[in-house]
Amino acid sequence: MGVISRRSIRTKAPLAAVALILLVVATLSTASIVVLRRTLRDHAAERLRTLADQLGETFRTNTAALRVRTTGIASRPEIAAYLVNPSAVSEAAAIAALAPIGPQPELSLAIEIRDQSGRVRLTSPASADTAKLIEQADSSDLSGLVAAASGSDPGAALGRLRQSGDIIFYPTVARIPGHADASIVNWRRIGNSAQARTQLARILGSEASFFFGNADGTIWSELGQPALPPAAAPAGQVFEFTRPGRETVIGVRGVIESTSWAYSLEFPAHVVEAPARAFMWTMSSIAAGCLIVGGLAAWWLSRRVAVPIETLREAADAIAAGRTDQRVHLSREDQLGRLGAAFNGMAAEVEAVRRHLEEAVEKRTGELRSAQESLARREKLALIGHLASGVGHEIRNPLGVMANAVYYLEAVQADASPQVRQYLGILRQQIQLCAKIVNDLLELSRATPVKRERVGVNRLVDERLQRIESGAAFVADIPHDLPAVAVDPVHAGQVLDNLLSNAVQAMNGTPGTVSVRARATGDGFVCLEVSDTGPGISQEHFSKVFEPLFTTKARGIGLGLALSKSLAQANGGDLALVSAPDQSATFAFILPVAEGSA
Repeated sequence: MGVISRRSIRTKAPLAAVALILLVVATLSTASIVVLRRTLRDHAAERLRTLADQLGETFRTNTAALRVRTTGIASRPEIAAYLVNPSAVSEAAAIAALAPIGPQPELSLAIEIRDQSGRVRLTSPASADTAKLIEQADSSDLSGLVAAASGSDPGAALGRLRQSGDIIFYPTVARIPGHADASIVNWRRIGNSAQARTQLARILGSEASFFFGNADGTIWSELGQPALPPAAAPAGQVFEFTRPGRETVIGVRGVIESTSWAYSLEFPAHVVEAPARAFMWTMSSIAAGCLIVGGLAAWWLSRRVAVPIETLREAADAIAAGRTDQRVHLSREDQLGRLGAAFNGMAAEVEAVRRHLEEAVEKRTGELRSAQESLARREKLALIGHLASGVGHEIRNPLGVMANAVYYLEAVQADASPQVRQYLGILRQQIQLCAKIVNDLLELSRATPVKRERVGVNRLVDERLQRIESGAAFVADIPHDLPAVAVDPVHAGQVLDNLLSNAVQAMNGTPGTVSVRARATGDGFVCLEVSDTGPGISQEHFSKVFEPLFTTKARGIGLGLALSKSLAQANGGDLALVSAPDQSATFAFILPVAEGSA
C-alpha cells in the first residue's frame, strides 16, 4: 500500500482505470465462461445419454441374435441324435453340426456339448491354444447359466467375460431341447478389427472412447484390448474420470439387459470445453483493446489534473525545506487556479510566522543549553558525593585485617565445630562482598589505562568458568574457528565475571542454566552472549540497568553493570541488554576482532 500511495495521480489514475476495466472484463468473462462451460457439459451429458441409449439398444439386438444362433445350434437334430445314440458316425455328424453360424464366425473359439456336471462331452475342432484357453477358463457359473437359459426366451444366456493374456472371451449357454442333462456352450472372444473401430467412430465420433466389461468391474476392454474399469457410477449418470496416462474424460455407464455386462462411453473433457477456451481467447483480445483505450484516456485526463497539482507539491516542498519565498503561477480560472492563489497567500503568511519562530527558538535554545549544562554539573556532583560518602581508602584496611583474622582463626582452629567453621565462612564471604563494593566504587571513579592484547575467546571464557563457584549449570557454545579479539584481558575478565555472577544471582538459588554463546558478527566484532533461565528484568527497570548506583538486589550498590559497560566501551566494544522485558535476561558483550584474524 505504501508503494501505491507514493505514486502520483498521473500514474495512479490510469492504473485505476485499467484495473477497473480489467475487473469488469474479468468478472463478465468469468461469469460467461462458467455459464458456457456448464452449458457445454450439459449438452455433452445429454449427447452421451442419447448415444448410450443407442448403444444399449444395439447391444440388446446383438445379444438377442447371439442367443438365437446358439439356440439354433442346440436345436440341430445331429446333436440330439448323438446324445441318444453316441457312435462314431453320430459323433462326426454332431461335430459338423457344432460349426458356428451367423456373422464373424472367426470370433468363435469353440462350441461344446457339456453334461449337467459341466463335463465336456463333445467340442468343435479348435487349435491347441484355444483348447487350453477354454480349459483354463473359470467355468464355475456355467451351471447357473444353464438354469438362466431354461427360463429365458429364446432359451440361451450369456456369461461373464473371461480374460487370458490379451484375449477376452465369454460363453453363451443354451439348453438342448429334450435333454435336460446337456447344453451347448458357445465360446466367443471380443473382436478388435479395424472395421469395428471405423464403425464405432462413425457412430460416436473420432474423439469418443468405448469400454465394455463385467458389471462388477473385474474385466474391462476397449475394443478387445484389456483396460481399467471406469469410475463407479449408477447407470445413466454422467461422471468424470482420469485414467492413468490419459486425460480427464466425461463419461456415462450403461448396463446390458439380461447379461452381467456393462459399458462406458467417454468423451475427452478438452473436446467438450474447446468452445469455452476459444471464447476465453476472444474475450482476452477484447479486454486487451479496452485496456489500451481506457488507459490512454485516463492518462490524458489525469495529466490535465496532475500537472497543476505537481506544481503545487513542488512549491509546498520548497516551503517545507525553508524556501518560504516560493510561489506558484497557475493561469487558470477553475478550482485549481483558485487553489494556487490561496497557496500563495498561505506561503506569505508562513514566511512571516517562520521568521518569528526562528527568533523565539534561538532564544529558547540558549536557555535550554544553559539549563542542560547546569543539570549535567549537578548530576556529576551528586555522583561524586555518593562515591565519596560510600568509599574511603581507610575501609580497605579494616577489611584486610578482618580477612587476615578469619584466615588465622581457620588455621588455629582446625578442629573447631562445624557451626564455628560455618560462621567463619559467612564472615569471609561478607568481607569479600564488602571488598568488591569498595573496588567497584574505586574502579568507577578512576580511569584505568587499557592494555589491549590479542586474546582467544575460548581461553577468555574457559578461565572465567573455571574460577566461578556456583551450583548452577554452565553451558558454553564457543566455536573453535572464532577470530581472536583485541581487548585488555583484565577488563574483559571483569566484565565476564560480573555477567556470570549476575546470571547466577538472577536465578535466586533455584536450579537453572547459565549459557555462554559466541559468534562472529561479520563486521569486525565478536558477540559474546551470556543468558540465564531466571525471571528476567521488568519493564520499569529495563532502561536503568546500566545506571550507576541502580540495583534491585538486597545487597550491593548497583555499580557492576555500569562499570562493565564502561570497561567494554573503553576496549572498543560495548555491553547491551538484548532480551525482552520479563524474559530470561541475555547480555551481549561486543569485542573488537584483532587485526590479522580470520
